[in-house]
Order: sequence, then structure tokens, then C-alpha cells
Amino acid sequence: SELTLSFVGYKTIKVPDLKLSDGVKLSIDVKMAPHVTSLAPITVTASRLNDWSSRYKKFRKIFLGTTPNAAKTEILNPEVLSFGDIESDTTRSKDFRARASGPLEVENRALGYHITVFLEDFQSIGPSYNIIMSTKFDTLASSSRLQSERWKKNRLDAYKGSQLHLFRSIANGIFEQEGFRILTISDDGASAIPSQLSDLVLDSART
Repeated sequence: SELTLSFVGYKTIKVPDLKLSDGVKLSIDVKMAPHVTSLAPITVTASRLNDWSSRYKKFRKIFLGTTPNAAKTEILNPEVLSFGDIESDTTRSKDFRARASGPLEVENRALGYHITVFLEDFQSIGPSYNIIMSTKFDTLASSSRLQSERWKKNRLDAYKGSQLHLFRSIANGIFEQEGFRILTISDDGASAIPSQLSDLVLDSART
């Protein structure tokens, strides 16, 4: 288990490899260092506000996705986000980076989760993006048994066919039983179905 400690104005601390046991109390002493950020003076104009709104719209689309579940998901405190240009010789005018002054609070009403997101870095570069973050999931309180059952079904539907489902099935050697078909492509363009996980790993390492 990993423990993440975050507080506005201080650097986030991660305590990895915690050993937890039932009935055993664990005490941890940590010292949080202030997070000092020097910012140049900013003049708020209509153009700057429009730029923030435009970048937030793209950030939200990448961060939450465009699925029906994403349509029922909201970032509750977008005001902690700030956006800036990416300095590079190859940077396009629409490339940008996002930072958060505190944890992002996200509510997914489709799956019944409140998610606390500790965003370390977000970069949108052309058609690609890079996100470094850690998350904490809490279950929302349901208003009825019917809603609880709906959330349970939606979570299972979202998991099936996902990257997490694929990676777990590969790790457990049951990707075919789980409905996945994996092909490896050699240098000459020919494809083949690996007979076992070791073949997949070796072929992937060679290509």
C-alpha cells in the first residue's frame, strides 16, 4: 500500500510499501516542506480568461474522456488548475501544460465514485498527452438500492475491455479466456498469435 499526504501550500509526500495488518496500529511521522512557487505578475483580461476556458475544455476532454460515463463526471474545483505554454523548438501553438495548486476533486455519478486526484504534471502535445498523477477513490453514498445495483453494473461494464482488464488478464495468463486476441507483428509485417504469455513477452521485446 502507498500513503499519499497532500496539503495546500506544501509538497506532496508519498510513503510507499506500507505493511498493513488487521488490528495493528501504524504510526508514521512525516515533515512536510513548504511548496513555494514564484509567479510573475498577471493581468487578468478577457483574452486571458478565454484562453484558460479554451485550455480547460481540452484538458477536461482528455482527462475525463468522451464516453457516456464521462458525461456524468465533473471536476468540482477547476479553479485549482492553471495552464501554461510548453517551451520547445517543436512546440505547436495549441500545446500546453496543466498544473494544480491542490488536489482535484472529481465526482463520477455514473460509477458512484468521488475521486481525489493528485496531479503532478499534465502535458498536451499535438495528438499526444502525458499525465502523471495518483488517485484516491471513495464510494459515493447511494440514495437507493436500485442506484447501488446500477453503479455495480456500470463499474463492471466499464472494467470489461479496459486497459486494466487487458493488463490483468495478460499478467494472469488468461487473456484469451477473457476475450482478448493479441497479435505480435514481426519485422516483415507478418502477424502471429502467441501460444503463451512467454511468447508474447519475447516477441514484444524483439519488435
